[in-house]
Amino acid sequence: MLRAGPLSTPEVMEVLGRDYVTAWVLGRNLPIIAAEAGDPHVRALAVRAHQSYLRPVDSQIYSPAGELLDHTCANAILSGEESYLELLEAPRREKQGEPAPSGVSEGARSAQRGG
Repeated sequence: MLRAGPLSTPEVMEVLGRDYVTAWVLGRNLPIIAAEAGDPHVRALAVRAHQSYLRPVDSQIYSPAGELLDHTCANAILSGEESYLELLEAPRREKQGEPAPSGVSEGARSAQRGG
């Protein structure tokens, strides 16, 4: 549903293509990747992704250095509670010191993350 819905809008596709390298990884595979990957950076990233994973599907955004910048449960995006485009643009806005749009519910996202 994400690929046919929120991920398929022209604005989201532009930001994904311009600013990100995208990958789909099943949550259940993260412990296997963490244990078996030959590259220590891949193992560390898999551990971080698994530790913060929100079920059933988690959209995670990482810096080029492997730092988790933001993430949200896909259910929040599908329900319209959060905008995928706003999630993608949050790291850029934060870096430039711009405030989040008024429609972004940081409290809801923080509660989902357990924060």
